[in-house]
Amino acid sequence: ELLRSALSEVQRFHGTALNDLRSSALEQLDQGRSLSQPVRKQVRDAWGHPMQFHWVIEGTPAELSQVVHQFYVALCEALGPVDADQVLTRSVRAAEQIPQARQFSPRKLI
Repeated sequence: ELLRSALSEVQRFHGTALNDLRSSALEQLDQGRSLSQPVRKQVRDAWGHPMQFHWVIEGTPAELSQVVHQFYVALCEALGPVDADQVLTRSVRAAEQIPQARQFSPRKLI
């Protein structure tokens, strides 16, 4: 939900930055080595159709945290750090509203 919410906001308010975000995120994915091959594939597949993908990535909490970190770095490159912080903050708040957040807080991914 965190990534879906962030992508939705980027599309809505920073639509021209979506391609830059995707390119930067894929670059981050290629540079990072801490993700398992299955998680890397899931993330790469998600970026193939970011607005249509369900963004449920199956990985360890550490891997999911790394995915969020890579997304945030890409978000900073696409929007700048101030807008990236605002998008991420609102996305965390949105993700905290879903029932699954009671079992695993989205804040643990940051």
